Formats: sequence, structure tokens, C-alpha cells
Amino acid sequence: MTSGILLAVFGPLEPALVRALDQYRDQVRVQRRCSDHAEVLAAAHAGVGAIAVIDAASGRVDAEFVRQLQASGLCVMLLSHHDDLERIGSLGADKVMADTTAPEVIATAIVQLVCGERQYHREMPPPPAQVPVETTTVIAITGPPGSTGRTTVAITLAHALAELGPTLLIDADMCAPSIDVRLGILDDISGLATIARRANQGRLNQEVLRAAVRTRGAIDILTGIGSATRWAEIPPATIEPLIYTAGRSYRFVIFDTEATPWPAAERYDPFAPHVGELRTAIIAAAGRVLHIARADADGMHRLLLYLHEHELTARDHLVVTAVQPAANAPASPAAVMEVLQRFSRATRASLIRADQRSCEMALLHGSPLGEVAPRSVATTDLRKLACQLADVRYRAHHRPLRWDVRNLMVRARATLGEMFTRPQPPARHVTVSPAEVESSTIDGDGAVRLPQPPRFDQR
Repeated sequence: MTSGILLAVFGPLEPALVRALDQYRDQVRVQRRCSDHAEVLAAAHAGVGAIAVIDAASGRVDAEFVRQLQASGLCVMLLSHHDDLERIGSLGADKVMADTTAPEVIATAIVQLVCGERQYHREMPPPPAQVPVETTTVIAITGPPGSTGRTTVAITLAHALAELGPTLLIDADMCAPSIDVRLGILDDISGLATIARRANQGRLNQEVLRAAVRTRGAIDILTGIGSATRWAEIPPATIEPLIYTAGRSYRFVIFDTEATPWPAAERYDPFAPHVGELRTAIIAAAGRVLHIARADADGMHRLLLYLHEHELTARDHLVVTAVQPAANAPASPAAVMEVLQRFSRATRASLIRADQRSCEMALLHGSPLGEVAPRSVATTDLRKLACQLADVRYRAHHRPLRWDVRNLMVRARATLGEMFTRPQPPARHVTVSPAEVESSTIDGDGAVRLPQPPRFDQR
């Protein structure tokens, strides 16, 4: 059985390549000679052919274009100029060769690729998916719908993990990005959109990543899109190059994603992009997935529905926020665990105790919760979770004594300032008659003393 080839090669190379492939007519055949890349994509969506041979030097060839061809079940071979092999090789194609290669060699490589021998060209760097990332921990944060504290958990986890190694926090929420607002970053340029644009073109490197990153304390941040209408600017094919590039400089990479949406209706165009594709690609590439829920009536109900639709695996970790410390509270740790054990298959969960005041202080200061309230119960619980994700032993965080003395002095100074700046009662005006003025006397210090009224005996 012969395999069809979609050929989109232009110039003198096209007829020479067709003649070279003719000697392998019992294995492959040119099924369609496409005039542009749009025709290649249309034929791939129609299920025509098994491999696409494309001239990357002409037309628009990017990582998203290659991903769509591979999603249709095609192997992709790109022919590029010799000076552009490194960039084209980072787009994720199955094979990349120089367009100056002999047509017979290209035809042999096509046959090997069709037969399943996906051997990468010696001049082409390995794709991001095959680079070992054992030294980099990729964490994705998602969960059921609602305001469950995903962004607060992401920022606090990033602050805690920054003490263990370089950490990159990425705002990948396509519905309501808010990390830049929470940390007081006044920047209208989306760092994630900049990185996605360069990664889609195969031009992402360490210099581009460092230029797009914003630093807040010890955390490096890629800000999200400014508006939810810009979600199409972040194609899913850019996630693997981003992780590959960030893995060279960071030990921890945290993605803050949107909540899992409710099942959408069937679309007219199944090949058109949709919002959930990026979140799906992030979760597929992550080594740890945190599912954030809130310990209230609505939050637990949504969590149970979410757990019925999503089966937890070894890499998934359930986190429940806003847990009340009191034993008799409706959202106590015992009550939360009892609900999970009775109505779901979840056997373990990290419980984050509620500390609304500290969270409001962190939002007011535009700083992570660990900086504003390092001794908060929520900070302590999230620091334990960070140590668990990093596979290190938890050590209690003790502030030096000077911090306690400094806080005491600041509070005392504020109290004294309120005492001295407290508004005084208005002055009392006294009406004095001319006779009292004539009978008044002047003391040695210049003060006017009025005559005292006569005292009556109360006996």
C-alpha cells in the first residue's frame, strides 16, 4: 500500500523531487501538488495524504501551522535555507532538511519518515518535547469554576519556591488575568503574548525571555494578556518551546490558568481554535497539576462535580482553600475531608486555612502573601505545599528578633502619632462685661485674671 504525499515545494526543486520519488512508487506517491500552504492545510483536514513536504522558505510556516498538520495525522517535513535550519527546526516538525540537499537524499528521507523512522537531521536541534526536563518542575494551577484563590495560591507558591530555586510565574489565564494587578506591575505589554509570538516563529531564545520577564522581589513573572478577547494570540503550539527555553534558566515554572469551563456546544468548525486548547496543552505538559477549590457550600459542590468529570492521577494534587481552623466550623478540616471521602475518590488534599485579613493586606501592598504576612497560617500551609512539590523537607519559617522589635516600634510610633494628632476640642468663648474688665488684674506673667464670682455656702 502506497502512502500519499502533499507536496508544497516551489522552484527547480519540485520537478527534480517528483522524479526522485518516482523510483519509490511502490511505497509512496505524490498525491497532490499544492500551490500554497493553505491548500496543504485544507487537504490535511480532508484526510488526504500521509506526509506533507513543505518549503518553509516561502509563505507563512510557524509552530501552529505544523501543529495543525500533525493534529490531522500527517508527518511534516520542512525544507529550509541552510542558514535558517535552527529556527525552522524549533517549530516541531518531524524532519527538517536544507533545500540545497540533493533530491535523491530528500526522497530517501521521505520514505524513511513514512515507514516510521523519524530520525532527526544532524544539523537540526532536538525538538523541545524530547529534551529532558528532570531539573525543571512544571506546575499547572487549575480547578473548578469560581473564585477559589488560584491566583493567590500561584503567587504565594512562587514566592515560597523562589527560596528553593529560580522560579518563573506565568499568567496563562485566558479569561481574567490578574497577576500583574495583584503585584502592582504597571505594564500594558503582555509578556506572554510577546513570548508566544516569538515562539510561534521559532525565534524564542534566552535573550527574548529575559527581556519579556518582569521581576517582583524574588519572582520572575510573565504577565498575561490584557483582555480576554486576545486569547487567540497564544497558540497551544508555543507552550513546549516556552517550557524548553524556561527550563534552561529556572528550576520551577508555574502556570496560572483559568478554571475549567462547562462543556461547550459543538462548534461548526472543529479545526478552529478555542479557549480551552491552551489550558489543555499546559496541563498535558505539566509535571504537577494543582486543582484549587474553596471550602464553602458552593465551592465544595462544584468540586464534587469537577471530580466526577476529572479523574485524579499521581501527578494531580487537590488543594482546598479558606478552611476554618475551628473544629466546630462548617468548613473545618474534618468536615472537608469527610465530604471528599464520602462523595468522591479523593483520599488526600492540602488544606489551606483562611486568613482574609492577611490576603487583603497583601492585595493592598501589591506584594506576595509571604512578604506581607510571613507568619500567616495561610502562608505556612502554602509553604508546606511548596516543600512537598519540591520534594524537600519543610522547615518552619522564623523571622529574626529585629523584625518583632521593629514592628513593635512602628506600632508604638503610630499610636503616639494618633494621640498627638488627635483633634482638640474647640476653644470656649467667654463674654466679659466692661465692669469685669475694669476690676480685672494683670499678673506678673502678663495673664489677665478676672474676678472670681462669690462662693455661696452650701450648708
